[in-house]
Amino acid sequence: MPRRRSQQEDYNLEHELLKADTLIIAHSSERPVDEQSSKDIKKTAKLTRRICIRCKAIETGDVSYKACAKCQSAIYCSRECQKLDWSSHKEHCADSRRHKRLEKQVSILIANTNLLGVLKLAIILQLGLLDSPFPAEPFHVLVPLVVEPECIREFAKLRGDLRTVRAPRPKAGNGKPRGMMQISGILPWHSRSLSRDQVLDLARSAVESGASDITMDRLQDVTVGVVIFSIGELDNRGGSTLEVPLLISANMMRIAKMAEPFQYLIAANGEFWTMPMNAHSCIEFINNRIRIDHENKFLLRAEMTEADEQLVRESAEEFGEDSDSNRRLASELVKLRMSKEYVYSPLPI
Repeated sequence: MPRRRSQQEDYNLEHELLKADTLIIAHSSERPVDEQSSKDIKKTAKLTRRICIRCKAIETGDVSYKACAKCQSAIYCSRECQKLDWSSHKEHCADSRRHKRLEKQVSILIANTNLLGVLKLAIILQLGLLDSPFPAEPFHVLVPLVVEPECIREFAKLRGDLRTVRAPRPKAGNGKPRGMMQISGILPWHSRSLSRDQVLDLARSAVESGASDITMDRLQDVTVGVVIFSIGELDNRGGSTLEVPLLISANMMRIAKMAEPFQYLIAANGEFWTMPMNAHSCIEFINNRIRIDHENKFLLRAEMTEADEQLVRESAEEFGEDSDSNRRLASELVKLRMSKEYVYSPLPI
């Protein structure tokens, strides 16, 4: 547990957090936020195609897949696939709104043109796809998501770094701090679920429905892969993961190759600097864009749950070797992100 701070130390830390919270990150490749309205994002999110967890068939516009009635996470193309999968799914099936929330958050995230574009840049740089843009099999990456307080001072209070928060922001309807989605990192994932042909089948469906900016004649020139989004436990057979095929265009590869730096501005004092483009700075850009979106144009604000708060608390703790490996990894990813992102710099890690 963090040591108890004096009132003056609390005041100084809160002052530094208030300054850090005015950070604005920009990049030359981003489009104006107003170019894509919240209505457009919702419309695009509805076009997201899901994958049957059993046979890996991809949802089409003609047939709507169904989720397990209990956990609302496992997706099936038919009743038959659900029955065949029950023996492996039952040990992970749990009655939880957390899984349904993951599906909603992911569909909104990938419908955001700016955010999805920078996530693709992060994946390119993390996996070294510039050196091998057309792997024989689709790349697979794990992208853990967390929901944490939109106010960095509330984050510090949950961790025990601050005893009180002066002039706190209004709380959500459940009485907890208002939350926002953040990306914890990008991890190469060695489990393979979809072939290149299956991903391209999804791509054709996306192009036909208008959910992709890639044209049909350019499909053979794209890099294809699968993103495994998770929230909570980092176990890809657990109920809190969602697989989403991803297409990376040649233009996105070009932007990654140019690697123009990000611009950082502290609005509180005018301090300015640049940061080289890499996977970590791309993730920090996405998280910063969500953090400063106080009007929720990106639709990625969410109510905090007790599990969300517990993950924040555990980021201030040390786990022993005999502790739960999934919880320990989730906590370590939060700590790693804190060590890389400026907004957390006043806090001990």
